[in-house]
This record gives sequence, C-alpha cells and structure tokens, in this order.
Amino acid sequence: MLVLALMITLSACGKKGKALDAYDNGKTIVMKMGRTFTVTLTNPGDGGYSFLPPTYDRSMIKLVSHSHTVRKHPAAGDFGSDDWVFKIIGNNSQSNVLIQAQRGWEAGKENPITMFSVTIKVE
Repeated sequence: MLVLALMITLSACGKKGKALDAYDNGKTIVMKMGRTFTVTLTNPGDGGYSFLPPTYDRSMIKLVSHSHTVRKHPAAGDFGSDDWVFKIIGNNSQSNVLIQAQRGWEAGKENPITMFSVTIKVE
C-alpha cells in the first residue's frame, strides 16, 4: 500500500513539475530549462476580487494553462482555487512571476493587490 501511494505521488510530481503555493510567496526558485511549475492559490472571489492575467518575462516563461477548481462541498465564502502551469522556455536568466487581483468596480481607480510574487531563476 505504501509503495502504491509513493508511486502515485511520484507520478503526479512528474506531470506537474514543481508545485508552488502561497507559502512560496516572495521566494526565489531555481529551475532548469524545459521544466514546469504550477502555482496554486485560493481564489479571492469572496472579497469581490478576480485574478488578473499573470505578469512574467514571456521570453523565458510560457503560461501552459490556467484553471479554476470549485470544491465539491464548499463552505460559505469558499471560491475554490486557481492553478497556473508555467514552462521554462528561456535559459540562464531570471524573471519575476506576479499574480494580482482586483475588484471589477475598482479597475482604474485602485491599484491591484499582489496575491503572489516569486522570482524564477533558470540555471
């Protein structure tokens, strides 16, 4: 049983690459060319916020996908989570990946809030 759980874990790691979340906010992450990383964040919809498109160096990083997951039995105010899968396509450089959110009625009036920021360094 333990072997099966380990195989499933290793299989999932191979498909998704490096997993990042709110605990990685502000860190520098070292990656290799061709590798992927996934950023998973709680959706801020309970405060009326929506995620803005992430900002990053497009010559170094490619956004592979973005998905939203709704929980099967959400608690009040639980808007699920969002996943962004990125792939390293540039070499020997670094880029900041910034994910921000903003309320629709504040666009142009208030600055977006930073939900996640990480520096990706490619070796």
